[in-house]
Amino acid sequence: MSVRGLMGWVNPQHLLKMAFRLRPNSEFILFQGARLTRRQVMAQIEALAAGLQALGMQKGDRVATLLPACPEGVYTLFLPWVLGNINVPLNPLLGEYELRHILADCGAKVVIVRQSWLGMDHPAMLGRMLADLPELRHIILCGATDGDGRTYLPWSDVVSGDKPLRRPNLSPRDPMTIAYTSGTSGMPKGVLHTRGRAVGVLSRGAQSRLSLPALRCFLLPYPLHNTSGRFGVFVSLVAGGKVILMDRPDPCQMLEYIQRERVTQIGGSPTMYRLLLSTPGQERYDLSSVRRVAFSSEPLSLELARALHERLGCFLVNFSATTETMGSTSTSRLPNRMEARPAAPWAWTTHSPTSAGQRALPQR
Repeated sequence: MSVRGLMGWVNPQHLLKMAFRLRPNSEFILFQGARLTRRQVMAQIEALAAGLQALGMQKGDRVATLLPACPEGVYTLFLPWVLGNINVPLNPLLGEYELRHILADCGAKVVIVRQSWLGMDHPAMLGRMLADLPELRHIILCGATDGDGRTYLPWSDVVSGDKPLRRPNLSPRDPMTIAYTSGTSGMPKGVLHTRGRAVGVLSRGAQSRLSLPALRCFLLPYPLHNTSGRFGVFVSLVAGGKVILMDRPDPCQMLEYIQRERVTQIGGSPTMYRLLLSTPGQERYDLSSVRRVAFSSEPLSLELARALHERLGCFLVNFSATTETMGSTSTSRLPNRMEARPAAPWAWTTHSPTSAGQRALPQR
């Protein structure tokens, strides 16, 4: 059972709470052998919110993340619904120059990072720019066992203990996320999405798109700074499904997951799908459970689209301009020819592009 039938009838914030509390012992997040239930995920979200409040974080403060696809990234995705903060999800592959600009632009007070990932030392990188970021107070280290007790804090210390949680009053007009463009035509620019626009996906008009058969098991091999990745986690929760997170794309591991967990939807880029289809021995895997393939970040060639149709026999969904608009385009499944058609936009596709430093955001 999911909460789909209540969409449009129940306040979206209450709907999200119900999505976590309905079937609380069902699996929601799978990551590197760990299988986390909805109850466990919600407990971590609330523990993180209480821990950040204890550090002085308030409603409207910016919390930036430099994380691969991992449970901590999911916790921060839902954090604004509990803490009232503004989430700033960033590409963990950002260089120092772009990262310094973004953190100064959005005025982040907290940055959450892995202690190390793919050879990148984010704590050291952030340490070199602290003098240029007067508003940055804390760097929370996932996977670390110690810090300096002041600026660098282990994740486990922040979420541990029985800290009180004060729930703020939240409005649909409150800013919830600042998504940054890739910066291909200049410096990255912040795009503001409010809580009301984000929860438009919970309208009655979106019910048909949140079918459990397609969202029963969602495979996500890329970071949650990608809007379509965050969207996939969001709708999987509402539809009653689960999400498999991968902190780096590995086509062999993807094939294993699809076959073993009976994955129904995959999110990725065309490059990832190219690698998947060219992996030696991929034809031996049973991929018949896949009902939908979503892609973004780069164009999908007609040749690759045909190859995916031939191998998987499912629908392809293209998420384009998601940072600014969260719009989508779907490609239909036809037996003898390919036909591309614009999909009806999701209810939450209205947007407000702005530089995060301009007055469109509330005063810090």
